[in-house]
Amino acid sequence: MKELEIIIDQGGIEKKVIISSGIISFDNNNKSICSKYDITTIVIAGNGEFPPPFLKGSKVLRDIRKSNVESFNNWKLIFPLQLNSHDFFRFSVDISLLIKEDQKKDYWGMWHCESESEEFPDILLINFPLWTFSRRFKKGDFGEAEFTELLSYTYRMIFSAVSAVSSFYSLNKKRLKPGILALSDIGNNLIDKSLISNISENDFLSNDIYKLRIRVFTQVLSEWLSKNDYYNKAVISYGEGIRVDLIERAWDVQAEESKSDIAEFGEAIILRSKSLAYINDLLHSTKRISFKDALKRAMETFSVSPPSLVADLIQSRALSEAISYEFCEKHGLGAQSSNLFSYIQRIEESKTVSPWVTSYLHVIRQLGNEAAHYKSEILRRPEKPVGKDLIVIHAALNRILAFCIDEKL
Repeated sequence: MKELEIIIDQGGIEKKVIISSGIISFDNNNKSICSKYDITTIVIAGNGEFPPPFLKGSKVLRDIRKSNVESFNNWKLIFPLQLNSHDFFRFSVDISLLIKEDQKKDYWGMWHCESESEEFPDILLINFPLWTFSRRFKKGDFGEAEFTELLSYTYRMIFSAVSAVSSFYSLNKKRLKPGILALSDIGNNLIDKSLISNISENDFLSNDIYKLRIRVFTQVLSEWLSKNDYYNKAVISYGEGIRVDLIERAWDVQAEESKSDIAEFGEAIILRSKSLAYINDLLHSTKRISFKDALKRAMETFSVSPPSLVADLIQSRALSEAISYEFCEKHGLGAQSSNLFSYIQRIEESKTVSPWVTSYLHVIRQLGNEAAHYKSEILRRPEKPVGKDLIVIHAALNRILAFCIDEKL
């Protein structure tokens, strides 16, 4: 069971979107929802055919009922989606053309059921035949641009409802700290069995329709989460729906495309550019060929965009070793062994360099070793260096390179 993670960093505040088929499960205890995350709100989807208390129409809600002692009868309509002229939330596409006459619209909308237990999350339910959009899109009733807009608008409505409930709770001091939002079964309600039945006949339907839906969903969720004060994580459980292989493939693509250099590496990108400037200065001033070669290799690595955590860590260590060797050679400090630790140790013993400068060398040595020798079976916290550890690496390297310029190495 693979778990994907998308990091959202806005103004230095890091939030996460976590995606997996196994984030949420159900068992026969009073908590009902099993998850390693302390979920405060769960959003699910109904098919629009059943009125409150929604005894049918959503597998997730049925599973919750089976495994929980609560009645889940206290449903409140947050806003309707009954296609009336006075509804605030109205679709840009004329939905009335897509709806069958016998479909019941009286209970369409966003509903909320407040939990009676502090240990169980509140439930929000979008009661609407979302799959209608995909089916009509397949039939050519509207194009990709209109389909994308429908998806975006639908997701924005869902998160508007979550925001409304969260804001109400904050005013009533029910929830005073950021929570975790879970979204379950939203995606599969957009992909119905009729749509999938002939999926092999159309490459677009077999692949790109999943990518499109997930891309729009991620964009809307990321934008909302970055601006929302009430949630610091969103977990997406896609369950055991139709063609899970296609869903997983689409999420793999989305997680890769969602990687933000700023979110992953933070201010390391700025410090990295400063490292390059220092290296360029040293290339023009140093006379030693071996040192020039080390500087050129570092410049080549640090010029690659986006950064590679492992490559930057290893190259920083290699450059620090070359610098330490040059310093020992210049000042006649013979080291017992030809490695970075021995060079640093000899510099420390000579007491010719301030201890905080050699401490920077030790930091780079340690993190560089981790990148080169990390073994997955080691259990510790954190398990291994991450993108933002490059902030430390390049901050230390900046100071060491500036020291090299001052020393005229």
